Amino acid sequence: MKAKDSAANLGTKGWIYAIYCFLAYALAGILGSVWQLAGGFWNAAYGWDPVVILNMTAIGGIGNIIGSLIVARLVKKVSPRNMGITMGVVYVLALVVLCFTSSYGFTLAMIVVVTIAGNILGHCTNPLIIGTWFPKKKGFVMGFATLSIPLGSGITIFMLQWAYKVFGLQRMWIPYIIIGLVVLLLTIFYVRDYPEQRGLKPDNDPNMTMEQAKADAEMVRKIVANSPWKINRLFKCKEYWCLAITTLLYCIFGGGAMMTLLNALTDIGFTLEVASGMMLITGVVAAIGSFALGALDAAIGTKKAAIVTCALGVVGPLCLVFANGIMAVTYIALFLIGAVVGGASNFPVSLTVRFWGRQQFQAVLEYVQLFIMIGSAVCAVFMTTIAQLTPLGYLGSYIGLAIVMVIAIILLLCIRNENFARDKEAQFALEDGETETVQ
Repeated sequence: MKAKDSAANLGTKGWIYAIYCFLAYALAGILGSVWQLAGGFWNAAYGWDPVVILNMTAIGGIGNIIGSLIVARLVKKVSPRNMGITMGVVYVLALVVLCFTSSYGFTLAMIVVVTIAGNILGHCTNPLIIGTWFPKKKGFVMGFATLSIPLGSGITIFMLQWAYKVFGLQRMWIPYIIIGLVVLLLTIFYVRDYPEQRGLKPDNDPNMTMEQAKADAEMVRKIVANSPWKINRLFKCKEYWCLAITTLLYCIFGGGAMMTLLNALTDIGFTLEVASGMMLITGVVAAIGSFALGALDAAIGTKKAAIVTCALGVVGPLCLVFANGIMAVTYIALFLIGAVVGGASNFPVSLTVRFWGRQQFQAVLEYVQLFIMIGSAVCAVFMTTIAQLTPLGYLGSYIGLAIVMVIAIILLLCIRNENFARDKEAQFALEDGETETVQ
């Protein structure tokens, strides 16, 4: 008789890893919305253009695209954990440099480096390990871990303001260095690529023996090494492109919304102090929404939950644009936007694992992550360009975000057969002269 299990039953060591995931995503999220405030500090002290500061994240995004391609090749040789250690070291060192430089060029360069390192650690190496540790509970764990994105985006504005007052302009990055060091130390001393390497079972499954867990892990490693999902086959798969472009749109929404929310709120007429407080409230409340979307994934299925998230991503921005000073509508908009920002980080990994399974998803995820990096690269330009072209300013950009989510819904609905990967693997096996394939 099978023992009862629940999504929250990760075990003590599993929860430690889930907390690590939370902090790793924080590295990718907390600095995404902070440059708009830091740019103001640097403008007051040195006269630097804050628009240039914000646009450096776009250059960092281009670096993310190149970096993700390099990581996709290297991660198979050095393992996701080792790549995470490398990115953690780079992240911390770049912030240390920011604490000791007043050079415009060095500052711009470190913004790019921090953006690349944080995104690769949070969005490339971290999800690979989540998929192997929690293949069946990925929705719950991703929902918890990505709480740090909307929550961090809200808190980070106040954290930087506090650090600026306490440590001064150059040393205001000290709290971020501490968070980076915590993640780095956990990666070195606790995290492993597979739970079996820690003497644990995937999903903390009470119905699986350690012998079965070890055998399963070995099988997964062999399957990943010999995956039939080569790039030529993947790029011919319609469902892959639907998922990849949806991922791109999710990241445009998530990155664009949080990078410019402070600007949108001030465009509406709120003061910087009030807008900062609204971002904090949004982050805290939206974190709950993000977690709820992760639970929805486990309850109704990944694809349905992803579509619901997109629908919320249509309603939220439109509520913000057409609130007309009604505070209740404005806060509903901020809650929905924040929740979707968290969900936007959940679903690229969850959908990939759902469609391709624990055994094959690693071979596919690297090419899905490429679109995460493209989205991160273009989101700032997407928002600022629409803001400059429309009389609504940044509010016009939020109409653009609603349209982006409508397109994402259409693409997800185009994936009619959720077992397409298994069917195609059977076809590949026949083409390769094999008698069976494992999913």
